[in-house]
Amino acid sequence: MNPCFEGLLKYYVKTWEPKQSYFDLIKVLSLAVLLDVRRENEQINALIGKIKDSGFRDFMADFLIRAIDSTYESRHEEFRWKNTYQPLQDIAANVTADTPEQLKHYLDKQWYGIHKECAWYGSHKTNFYYGYWSFEAGALVKILGIDDSALREQNCYPYDLVHRTENE
Repeated sequence: MNPCFEGLLKYYVKTWEPKQSYFDLIKVLSLAVLLDVRRENEQINALIGKIKDSGFRDFMADFLIRAIDSTYESRHEEFRWKNTYQPLQDIAANVTADTPEQLKHYLDKQWYGIHKECAWYGSHKTNFYYGYWSFEAGALVKILGIDDSALREQNCYPYDLVHRTENE
């Protein structure tokens, strides 16, 4: 997957603008976390630089960037768009034995509805469906080291991607 992601990242960096799809940015940053892309990577470093230089302020983007680049200093507690990933912020702030159950609730009851503005929403009713994946939930689990064994069969949860090794 890394070579495909590198290709995507190369073009995403060239075209990213702060007013573009927020969800796409979170997906790209989440995939970078899941694929163990670090700040030494020229393309991710360029994307982080563009985000920083643009003044883009968002809790979820910052949370993911700090996992990629521990020297990243921006720390925003608000979301660029309200009613998006607030449940994940709440989970990240208080990891407990209940966290897997909270993530299951997020995936079952909240995740799909949060994305109703996305072009892919409802694609499971068409011939163009390729799956729904909550990469940001997987990235959160990986960053915080949460036991996600209860989420292994969960719809939309990228369990195998969370547990891949760097050489895969």
